[in-house]
Amino acid sequence: MEIRKATEKDIPGMIGLWVCLIGNPRFNPYLKRYGLKKNCVQLYRKFLKSRIRARNAAVFVAEAKGELVGEIIVSIEKHPPVYVIDREGSVNELFVKAGYRGKGIGTKLLTKALEWCKARKLREFGLTVHVCNKKARSVYRKFGLEEVSLKMDKIIAYK
Repeated sequence: MEIRKATEKDIPGMIGLWVCLIGNPRFNPYLKRYGLKKNCVQLYRKFLKSRIRARNAAVFVAEAKGELVGEIIVSIEKHPPVYVIDREGSVNELFVKAGYRGKGIGTKLLTKALEWCKARKLREFGLTVHVCNKKARSVYRKFGLEEVSLKMDKIIAYK
């Protein structure tokens, strides 16, 4: 098992992981709420390329026997400059393929993202997780993350 920085050559495999993610029943609340655009695969490919190339983001993959089995995307988010902690590392996406879960891969990906954040002298590290994803929330708590806020939103227009 190798955790490494993703390259553009990994994009097809990462799209395969993403297709597994959106097919996962735990992802259903997101799909029901936000929907998917018809050209979602093309848009996701473009998003991955931009994250891989970005200076304020990093993409790491977990590879087992030549197959991508997990990924994490982390970026630097800015807070208003009035705060002492004015930037944080934010996990945008974390996924481990079924059959590889429960083997510590998610924790290894989180560790790699956290190391990336520490190397950039960030003082806060966080993520957003759906309230119904109890397994993931448990993993994040064991990793040392605390539930410090609750995001509330309302769809006001849907096209």
